[in-house]
Amino acid sequence: MFRLSTYCIDGNVILSPKHRIRIWIKHKRTDLYVQRVETSLYKRMGWDTMHYLDLEGANFNTSHHSLMFTDSRDRCIAYVAYSNHTFKGCKNGIMISRIVIAPHFRGRGLSVVILNLIGAMLSASGYVIYFNTELEGFGKKVGESGSWKGTTFDGGYRNAPSDARNKHRRSGVASRKKYVGKALVGYSDLFLKVAVLRSRVAKKEAVSTVPHTGTDIPFLMLDATDDCHVEGMSLFSDTNNRMYIDSIIVGYYDSS
Repeated sequence: MFRLSTYCIDGNVILSPKHRIRIWIKHKRTDLYVQRVETSLYKRMGWDTMHYLDLEGANFNTSHHSLMFTDSRDRCIAYVAYSNHTFKGCKNGIMISRIVIAPHFRGRGLSVVILNLIGAMLSASGYVIYFNTELEGFGKKVGESGSWKGTTFDGGYRNAPSDARNKHRRSGVASRKKYVGKALVGYSDLFLKVAVLRSRVAKKEAVSTVPHTGTDIPFLMLDATDDCHVEGMSLFSDTNNRMYIDSIIVGYYDSS
């Protein structure tokens, strides 16, 4: 089990504040925290030793964009990587290429939940989201969630390519799905261009190391409605890893 703060000592690898997302799994409330991080953490933290594609020889493209999910104790729960996926008729496509759950958090149904959250947040930012997997069982679970629809390539049998570049691809049924679920607004800053996020970090606008000096922390009370499913708040930490509230965010599913 590893903590994200352990890897923040020798450089700015965190690109955005934390956003809290409250979810329910099997009627149990769980708080997740998500933030944008540098893609270099994928190998530095050993996530590449936990994903089947990398274990089978795939080359992870460092141009991917990365998100890290942690819990309230800063323990890393999941790593998600996505990249631009443009083709004829789709100039704003996104392909989610990696979702890795840390060993201590597996078996809780988090992979599909986190995949749905990423799809919902990206959808609210105007993207068309796709997801591929060669794990037939996982592809089936994703489809059963109701938030993903199979494309024309979904469920087809594919022979393993013989060329060295694609040697990691398996023979068997492959899943290719498109996100069709609800949009979740309030998280667009997670998907800004990496140059913008790095600039904010350099100016200490996104991840501050100076704690609040005030004693009063404002709070917001909201009436629960059918459309308000996720609560969030933007946090930052000081050099002693103490968390402070920066702003409160409420995520609403887009009912349009």
